[in-house]
Amino acid sequence: MQKIKVLIVEDENDLRTLMALELESAGYSVSQAGDGDEGLTVAGQIRPDIIISDVVMPKKDGNQFLKDLRKAEFGKKIPFVILTARVKMREYFELTDADAFLEKPFKMAELVDVIKKVLSKERKEKIGTGQKETIPETAEIIMHDDMTKLRGMSPVEKTSVETLYPGLSGKYKVKRTFSEKKKKVILLENDAEIYRELDSILTQWHCEVHLVANADECLQEAISWVPDIIILKEIFEKLNARELADRIKNMPRLQTIPVVIYNYLGEWNKRVQPKYFEFNKDGHHFLGMVKNLIEK
Repeated sequence: MQKIKVLIVEDENDLRTLMALELESAGYSVSQAGDGDEGLTVAGQIRPDIIISDVVMPKKDGNQFLKDLRKAEFGKKIPFVILTARVKMREYFELTDADAFLEKPFKMAELVDVIKKVLSKERKEKIGTGQKETIPETAEIIMHDDMTKLRGMSPVEKTSVETLYPGLSGKYKVKRTFSEKKKKVILLENDAEIYRELDSILTQWHCEVHLVANADECLQEAISWVPDIIILKEIFEKLNARELADRIKNMPRLQTIPVVIYNYLGEWNKRVQPKYFEFNKDGHHFLGMVKNLIEK
């Protein structure tokens, strides 16, 4: 059966790539575009089942993209989800025929939920009008089993951190029961594959991980969510992670939250297939620090 086709239109390359990786892992067929002009072209070529679009983009923004899409015969009925960090922009789009909104920053699970809800609503409407529908084959998302799927492991094999990461020793096991409250972790990382590696490890350590893409999102998420740990990548475009850590510590509500800054953690071992991430000495030290914080 045919997979659901999702078109992501987003000018931030790292965020777009991360969204694509997560949706592909969930069983969707994903196409990408960097602005509204390219999005309209790709939409005409592939006829997606749903479009996820940012608002502020170069060349053609999400507003004009939606208008032009609705003018085209092929785009009149395609479900359209808006990504926006601006409340006023959301209020404007509520006057249009956008199908749903997702406010930045968001978790990847929220993105998948929105897609499912919009498509479910569309299916019900088709059934109500007597239209025939072919339901594409889509895997149920299991957010933190992605690495297991990619490596082709069986469920029996995914019982420990060592199984996923042969470079890690038993000292990194965290003994926690599932009845315990999960630790909340904010992670600032712009490399999609490194994020997935760390997310997989932290999830096995019974943590809930929220990914943020810049300093403003990190502060906003920290204030609203109040995590147990904040993890920052030191070299992150123009961001100075230590200055951001100082800003966090100067906020009364956040000053007791431990902040861990990391740099180079290791590299991919491509000598074996499937490849895996091999942590270096600093990487193991970093994992040890995080493990100790989680167990406190």
